[in-house]
Amino acid sequence: MLARSAHGLYWIGRYLKRVEHTSRLMELQMNALVDCTWDQIHFGWLRLFRHLKTSPHNEELVNWEEHGDSWGLTDSFALADELSFVMQNESSILSCFTMGRENARQMRHCISSEMWICLNKAYFEIRDLSIEDIWTRDPMQFYANRVQDVNTFMGVCAATLYRDERWEFLQIGRLIEHAQLMLALMSFQNKSSDSDEFEDLEHYDWWSLLHCFQADEAYQHYFGAKIQPEHVMNMLVADQLLPNSIDFSLNQIADRLSALGEAPSNRHGAMANRFIGRLVALIRFEWPDAENKTRMLTLAESLALKLHDHIATAWFNYEVDDSVRF
Repeated sequence: MLARSAHGLYWIGRYLKRVEHTSRLMELQMNALVDCTWDQIHFGWLRLFRHLKTSPHNEELVNWEEHGDSWGLTDSFALADELSFVMQNESSILSCFTMGRENARQMRHCISSEMWICLNKAYFEIRDLSIEDIWTRDPMQFYANRVQDVNTFMGVCAATLYRDERWEFLQIGRLIEHAQLMLALMSFQNKSSDSDEFEDLEHYDWWSLLHCFQADEAYQHYFGAKIQPEHVMNMLVADQLLPNSIDFSLNQIADRLSALGEAPSNRHGAMANRFIGRLVALIRFEWPDAENKTRMLTLAESLALKLHDHIATAWFNYEVDDSVRF
């Protein structure tokens, strides 16, 4: 398989996973505007921007984190625009959707016609929209529809794409993006839970994550209705059966890398397998007894970034002299 094709499929998975992830949190945030306190709403925006490692491009929002009592719906409108339709923001929904579609356009020979039609239709539905268009209607439904668009695309992919390297690279991209975003999110969440700045949230921060990543029913089944931050953290990080947990994603990545077999760059391919093995062992065996969870999450996040680098060097950007046919 051509390295260019593998690279394009990998980034289709990454871009669309970021669309889904951001849309889930944005839907949650729009719901918070209806019936949550200003402290909870402000925390939600901080969590979004800080774990995505982005900042508003609007000059009027440079100091939005420090607005205090003057902060309100006007800022929410502008912040929602930033993460939804501002193309200069690489984490915005429209930007990621556009990049995902552009990669798919260049990879038309690698994906099914049904996948292209599905993605193209979803893109044209949002291409010409603005924050004003959705704000006066039903913003929560807009973000819910974006999650559904990505899930539909992945369902079409599962139903129509041949299970060769094309499938594996698309899945690896999706899974690595999910693992990196979840590690960054849980790292911020764990730090904030120990901070006096967010002591009045009444566990909204933890409950909202359970709801966002479809873990609330499983949590209630095993732990009851009372929110206990330690149990929520362990479920979202280390639960082997929860599809949106970090542990589940890491094990799926390990399986996908194993299915690919030998990499064009043997050395970096072996390093990629070692890094994913270390990540799996870190979450599976060291996490339960770790006293400093923040340090553990920071280490795992760093390893996940290096894992991406080794995958890119092993399969996409390898030196010709170091390559083998795959």
